[in-house]
Amino acid sequence: MKKFPKRMFLWMMSALLVLSLSATMAFANENVTSPTYNHGTMAVTADGGGDTISMMPGGTASISISPYIHVQYEGCQMEMGDVACPDMCGGDSCFKKGLGCSCASSPVMRTAKVTVKSDDESIVKASEATAVKDAGSKAGSTADGKIELTATGTGETEVTVSASLCDWVTTEKTFTVKVNDVISISDFDVSSDHKGPNVPELSMGSVGTDTQTAYISLDFAEEMKIVDENALMQELMKTVKIHNQALGGKMGEVKNVSLSADGKTFSFEISGWVAPYSGQITSSGIWQNLTTKDGSKLAESDVTMLMPNGLTTEIIKQVAADEKNNASVTTKIVAPESSTRGMVHLVVLKNGKPIPEGSLTSYGGTYTGHWHDYLKITASEFVEMYSGGIQDTLGENYIVTGNGDEITITAKDSKAGDVLELHVLSYLNNGSKNIDTSVLEKAGTDASAIDKSLYTDESFDKVEAAAYLASVIMQDTTYYSQADVNSAADRIQTNIDALVKKGEEGKDPGQEEQKPGVQEGEKTQDSNKGEDADKDNSAATGDETPIVLMLALMLAGGTAVGAVIRRKAS
Repeated sequence: MKKFPKRMFLWMMSALLVLSLSATMAFANENVTSPTYNHGTMAVTADGGGDTISMMPGGTASISISPYIHVQYEGCQMEMGDVACPDMCGGDSCFKKGLGCSCASSPVMRTAKVTVKSDDESIVKASEATAVKDAGSKAGSTADGKIELTATGTGETEVTVSASLCDWVTTEKTFTVKVNDVISISDFDVSSDHKGPNVPELSMGSVGTDTQTAYISLDFAEEMKIVDENALMQELMKTVKIHNQALGGKMGEVKNVSLSADGKTFSFEISGWVAPYSGQITSSGIWQNLTTKDGSKLAESDVTMLMPNGLTTEIIKQVAADEKNNASVTTKIVAPESSTRGMVHLVVLKNGKPIPEGSLTSYGGTYTGHWHDYLKITASEFVEMYSGGIQDTLGENYIVTGNGDEITITAKDSKAGDVLELHVLSYLNNGSKNIDTSVLEKAGTDASAIDKSLYTDESFDKVEAAAYLASVIMQDTTYYSQADVNSAADRIQTNIDALVKKGEEGKDPGQEEQKPGVQEGEKTQDSNKGEDADKDNSAATGDETPIVLMLALMLAGGTAVGAVIRRKAS
């Protein structure tokens, strides 16, 4: 009998051992992935997609692993040196991208090997990777994984993540993690126009839609700087939304980011079809590319803005309730040549607060109307469409009538001193939320210094009435613009100028002496009005309201002369 070579025997035994262990060597080729036959490269990405992660102390951030679980064919899982299974078993005839090596086609779930290391755990701690969902059992299905970072202090450190998975190309990525304080927006403004072409594909029959641009300004308490303009625009694209819809395409693109000369006002534009549904613009998040001048703090946005639709209001007549009259207001609707969006949010105020209590819309208004044909609608058409809706919302305690471009609201039962108003909610949100009431307080001070005994009751009653109507604004400026404050001060001053001295009722007004409240050489409030002062005459003339109330009410709920009342940007 011929002797069997010992060397051949040992080789065959080794081969049999390899084959017998193949079912248990699930990760035998994990570190020997073929550069030609693989499912792709593992993705390791942070929130926001960049290499820098910005966090607040105590805050969290996520790093995603994709895929973390992959249900693959079991395959033969053999390897020899630097050669992986797909190369050994026939390449294209064996390897199915997304499924695996088909020499053994039973599906098996494989989980990535993930290592994560924080260089300084006193700043950032990292969790182990976990799956974000169940991958199922079908070959080819996947599930991503997540690592959660927790800021345990302040400072800067690095977090390194390595991820490998059978027949996927291994990835290792290092992130710079910055844990800083943030500086929040203290004020905001928004306006809009129609400078672009129509968008026919979005039109509804004869109702047209056009391209619009929204101009947004945000004020910070400290001087800011833009770190990377392009990166900042990308951050804005991810955090700013219109009616909870992400920007992009017809929803609008962010353009023209800039800072004011003092670095405290940050401005940008959204250009596109920025007129969907509510017209509400929100922004929530931290912008790592907008920092304080020294780079120690990051910008944080948490604001909600209603784009102005161009519609404004002008109060024609306002009666504060007394023992003879219920509260009422007649408001003129002023419509532009073309408005800005397809919904209008209206708010009816009673003593400066929205009504009806407990039944406001999600936008904080009394009534929301759809304004589909916003490129053509007139003020009279608006009144005809929506006066009935306002009536239904207010209910049987009020009478709402429409006449031409005017809406009149009258209370059926009022308490003495009640004041009614009607505003367009988006218009009131257009303009600084930092309301300077000093001009109104000065007018009130001038009125309170008048010696009532020197003037006719009729003329002095008008001063008192204007002062009382202004006191409603002073108690809470939330639903008033700077123009409202300036106009209320003008009305007080106008009535002071029109005071008639007793015994001079028939005298030519042109020959009257200087009236109290206006010193020699001093300008009246009319000459000091801001450019927006004529946009809304809310809070009224008071000429139709012959009530006599203590002028001390004027300053009820107000602040010291010269103070600025800051609204919360929400």
